[in-house]
Amino acid sequence: MKHGIHFIEEYPRYGQLLEKLYRKRELDDWYKEVCKKELLLPEELFCLNEVEKINVSSRYWPSIDVSMHVTSKIGEGNFLFNQIIQLRISKIIPVYDVNFCYKIKHQVIAGTLDMWGPPQTAALMDLDNCISEIMVLNGFLGLSELYDLHDTVYEWSDLQEIDKVNRRLTLEDAVFVDILELCN
Repeated sequence: MKHGIHFIEEYPRYGQLLEKLYRKRELDDWYKEVCKKELLLPEELFCLNEVEKINVSSRYWPSIDVSMHVTSKIGEGNFLFNQIIQLRISKIIPVYDVNFCYKIKHQVIAGTLDMWGPPQTAALMDLDNCISEIMVLNGFLGLSELYDLHDTVYEWSDLQEIDKVNRRLTLEDAVFVDILELCN
């Protein structure tokens, strides 16, 4: 992760877009149109070994959510180990975020144990590298790899026409969430 370098400083054209969108509020109509459009995933994602199912949640929203289910592992004593890769891809600017989930089911555990974290298995490490290569080749930048998603884009005092959500507008909210509430 790049410490001390903010995303909008390193990518001034995206900073200008976010300024027009959030501070100046000049792009409300553009924002609504972009959020309505379907974002197609790169075809290469559907050809990854070990991925048995991909679910895409695309709606009237500034981003899409993609769940990639990795082939389950079954062990002794009814032990079941599932791995899921969660991608969020912005429709506003060409960026994505990736997270990894591990689900463990065993007869001694009531329910399912869900854990989130970095890729911890060889399969997820390989898939993480493949996804990164595919996304970069298709013009996307991985945010969670390079930038702090909780980095401040704007303080709320700079954004007069937007309801305060947290303490500040973060990079994560600016590119993945409908903070403008125009997708209703």
